[in-house]
Amino acid sequence: MKRVMLIGMSLLFSTGVFAQGEKSQRQTRQAPDPKERQEQMLNTMKEELALTDVQAGKIEAIMERRRDEAKKEFEATKEERMERMEALREERRLKMEAMKEKNEAYNQEIKALLSEEQAEKYDQYLQKKREEWRSHRRRPAMKRPRMPRRR
Repeated sequence: MKRVMLIGMSLLFSTGVFAQGEKSQRQTRQAPDPKERQEQMLNTMKEELALTDVQAGKIEAIMERRRDEAKKEFEATKEERMERMEALREERRLKMEAMKEKNEAYNQEIKALLSEEQAEKYDQYLQKKREEWRSHRRRPAMKRPRMPRRR
């Protein structure tokens, strides 16, 4: 009886290990190469449609042409995306410069109303605010507290 239990337990645990090994292989599996995927598709079509060698050769040529066209289209859109990103960066930089100039004009307008002593304190105040803003930006993101689960 103990032997039967021992065999049963070993079978139970071995299937669990097999299932875990299979899962990890699935997770690490990479997408097939386009050429391999094309070959698999062509082989499936040969079997399913009973293609002749001539038909298979012509279909393969069509598939290769389509793959090459798709690759060219992807490369073209990749270049367009990169150009758009660069244009957006430049636009953002220009907006930031304009905002900086407006802020400077704003601060100069305020300082014109202040006495020398007040202007000096205002400069210190602005410096303090800049440092607070910079330290606020560099602070690591805080984790949200988890809410207790309702049962």
